[in-house]
Amino acid sequence: MLSNPDEAGMWTGRTDGERDWLTHAEFEKLRDHANNFSALMASQTSLSTWQVRFDGGEWEEACGRLVSGGFFDVLGVSPAIGRVFTTAEDRDETPYAVLSYNYWQRRFGGRPDVLGKTFTLHSAVLTIIGVASRGFIGETSRQQPDLWLPLRMQPSVFPGRDWLHDTPPSKTMWLHVFGLLKPVVSQAQAEAQANVIFKAGLESFYGPICVTGTPAPVSGSAAQDPAGRAWSVRDAP
Repeated sequence: MLSNPDEAGMWTGRTDGERDWLTHAEFEKLRDHANNFSALMASQTSLSTWQVRFDGGEWEEACGRLVSGGFFDVLGVSPAIGRVFTTAEDRDETPYAVLSYNYWQRRFGGRPDVLGKTFTLHSAVLTIIGVASRGFIGETSRQQPDLWLPLRMQPSVFPGRDWLHDTPPSKTMWLHVFGLLKPVVSQAQAEAQANVIFKAGLESFYGPICVTGTPAPVSGSAAQDPAGRAWSVRDAP
């Protein structure tokens, strides 16, 4: 949880829960119903390496991450040029990309005409709409993405996989989620509300349950993250 809305980079939170990652559907539930936060954002847990092609040229390597529309706003990041994502990118599949400042300088020489340039990633054609501010590398230390793409582009970026929808009996956990607390809300209040929403979502998906951190399925259904880590969901007696 980001605990100081007026101070960039300050955060606090617990990391001792049953699991570290959420599914896209779980993120949407929290974003839409957890009103103790002024904003929430999500980011792909891993940094991906993609083959991209600009202007019909040779394929080249670029690393990047899928993020929600509120990603830059929650982290207090303004664009160096162009614009960054907004929550509108959470509603539809928008083929846009935001470049990191370092990648913009290294690959494009800092030219402003990079805005509107398109590139190909798998079968998707994406348009560069902005460049993040200088020095910004994202929410994860020691990782430096070249570019960011909207979460809704996941089916195009990872063809043949659907990580946007939870379809019984499985869940795909692949997101880190961060919330910006409202000034008058305590961490305990926000955590309590988030837990209620999260539990309701699990019960809607599985029926009455209790969740364990057992690393393999027990009885009932297993949830799995993209790296193959399993979490068991046990039916309540």
